[in-house]
Amino acid sequence: MEQQHAPQHRLPSLADESAVTAIEYGLLAALIGLAILGAIAATGSSLAALYQYWSAAVVAAL
Repeated sequence: MEQQHAPQHRLPSLADESAVTAIEYGLLAALIGLAILGAIAATGSSLAALYQYWSAAVVAAL
């Protein structure tokens, strides 16, 4: 009995996964950016207070 095989040709657009990879990297970069912005927003006021403290200490030392 002869075995029938499915056609081995594919559409070029289905075989090319570079666009999918680019979208995944874009989503990953956006997620990392949001995490960085969230961390800055969460620590922003405490960093400003720390800067003011050290600025006052430096001015007092001069």
